[in-house]
Amino acid sequence: DATYRAHPALVNGLNDLLAPVLGQARNDWEASFSPLTPARDRAPRISDETFIEVQLAVGTKEEAMPLAARTAVERLLDFFDQGYSPGDVAILCRASTSFAAYEDALDKAQVPFITLAGRGFFQRPEIRDLVNVMRAAADPTDDVALVGALRSPGLGLSDVALYHLAHGRDAMARQARAANATRHIPLWEVLSAPPDDFPREELAHLTFARETLTTMHVMAGRVPVADLLKYYLDNTDYLAILAGAGQNRAVRNVRKLLADIQTARLVQVASFLDWINVVRDVDVREGEAPVVAEGAVQIMTVHRAKGLEFPIVVLGDITRAPGGDHGGVVIADGWIAWNPFSSSGKDKSEPLFYELLRQQENRKGEAEDKRLFYVAATRAEDVLIFNGVVNSRSQGGWYRWLQLALPELDAFVKEEGEGKQVCRLGMGGAGVRCVRVEGAMTSYRTFSAETEALGPPIFLPDLLTTFAPVADALDEDARQREQEPEPRVWRIFPPEEAHAWAPAWVVGRLVHRAIELERMSDAPGFAAWLEASARGLGLSDDAMIRNALGRVRRLLRNLAASDLWAEILAADQRLHEVPYAYLDPNGVPARGTIDLLYRVGDHWTLVDFKTDRARDRAEMEAIIAEQGYDEQVRRYAEAVRALLDVEPRTVVCFLDVEGRVAWSVVT
Repeated sequence: DATYRAHPALVNGLNDLLAPVLGQARNDWEASFSPLTPARDRAPRISDETFIEVQLAVGTKEEAMPLAARTAVERLLDFFDQGYSPGDVAILCRASTSFAAYEDALDKAQVPFITLAGRGFFQRPEIRDLVNVMRAAADPTDDVALVGALRSPGLGLSDVALYHLAHGRDAMARQARAANATRHIPLWEVLSAPPDDFPREELAHLTFARETLTTMHVMAGRVPVADLLKYYLDNTDYLAILAGAGQNRAVRNVRKLLADIQTARLVQVASFLDWINVVRDVDVREGEAPVVAEGAVQIMTVHRAKGLEFPIVVLGDITRAPGGDHGGVVIADGWIAWNPFSSSGKDKSEPLFYELLRQQENRKGEAEDKRLFYVAATRAEDVLIFNGVVNSRSQGGWYRWLQLALPELDAFVKEEGEGKQVCRLGMGGAGVRCVRVEGAMTSYRTFSAETEALGPPIFLPDLLTTFAPVADALDEDARQREQEPEPRVWRIFPPEEAHAWAPAWVVGRLVHRAIELERMSDAPGFAAWLEASARGLGLSDDAMIRNALGRVRRLLRNLAASDLWAEILAADQRLHEVPYAYLDPNGVPARGTIDLLYRVGDHWTLVDFKTDRARDRAEMEAIIAEQGYDEQVRRYAEAVRALLDVEPRTVVCFLDVEGRVAWSVVT
């Protein structure tokens, strides 16, 4: 089986490791060992004699697991110094319950990492902190939540300040008992009247905390939970505090929480707290916010790592054994067997069929465990590290497979004190770097992202030139069309100043809508449609509506009686209100809308309708030049030439020149 993943030295070591573990299959549910053939010609980034390591911390699981995790991280720091990056590393465990020690060790070493369904999103310190704040905002008399909120980075009271508040509450309680007014005094009451011995340097913090929580309590239930949380984050500069402390991971998680709450559309704080409680009760492991644009160590289960590969793989908590208790009942291959004595504790004997079925299920479980071990070990490209805790009781899990492959391992583990040794796989096979640690680690290193990689230089394509946004060239009509919100009469004319003369822009808008629909004043239902359209633009005064409708009818009658309209109706193709967008010859984005574009045969005509009033043709030409209508239609013509590759006749049409339609051809 050719593999292009690992380099030849690691492949040879994996063969020596896996051969005694998998062996030859004796049942159809077992997998036989088949040696891997190295096909990768790329050498590892480092030069070393051993590419498989075993790191074991001696002691109880509770005491030694943090040491084992820290040992793994210390070794990763060595690799980072040699050119690897955190993004090259994956820590794989059998179960997510093993993640916590590695998360803590990476945190202490300031190594960026991401846990895929790890400790739990809602168990992160920054998330628990914000939940406490929301509880306190909903019910300030909840002493536990209030203490958590006051101690949070956002409000920042010290332990000494909290002690004085609690001491002051005790004094108030004694006074109440002396006055025969025994009652529970919430800590919240003390915030308004702190004791005399309260630290003066923290009075400002106390006042800020009280005012912030008071405001949030008033807001709670009246604004969405997302807005309430956003107020706290902004008011306390919470994200800036986290970022200043180097907690970029916490910043991402807080932003994810805010986004999740906003998506859930929660309004009541009680609903938010119920949501949190449900998630915790069912032990849902919400994934944390993903790392963007930075390499990070990935922590995940082996099952999740199937199909993936990483330059450096750490198999964590290797002595963790899978659960094998059948609970007195075994169901397998269509058979069921039970042990009636399993709960009595008096008789250790087991029914024969139950024992046979249980042993067969155990062997199947062992075969599956070997396959999982194979999957985990073959995820590595350059280096494979086994890490865990060993003692007289913790020698199960994958550690027993290492015992099969490393005959010298047991003797090495039983030696006193810390030690390092190169053990051989099988009979003189590949070397394995074995490390034994005990006690507490006295020195700690931290990760520096400034270490330069020794690998091949990263390919960086030439960047595009800096983008400088250019405002679109909009004509006045397009600018008015895109105005938001759409102009309405009440926005232009306050009611008390209204006159029985409709605004010119309203008349122009109604005329253009009628032309677009080719709906002239003699069309059925025209009066009702025109009145509804006028009211839609904000006209409400009856006299003003009558004025607008009369002026619109007059302009449309002028158009309907003109030769130009007759030519338009006889055209082979008519396009009303034609939007366009393109880059003009100067590279500036140009947008607009053409009133009418029609074709007669192979000839196109562009018409721009105007409702301006002119006494005669000379005044019309003057208005065209003064208002820049000629330049406007030239831009329209340029757009038509660029987009349709045709040369249109360009017309500016006035609907009221001496009581009739007149137009000017612009060249």
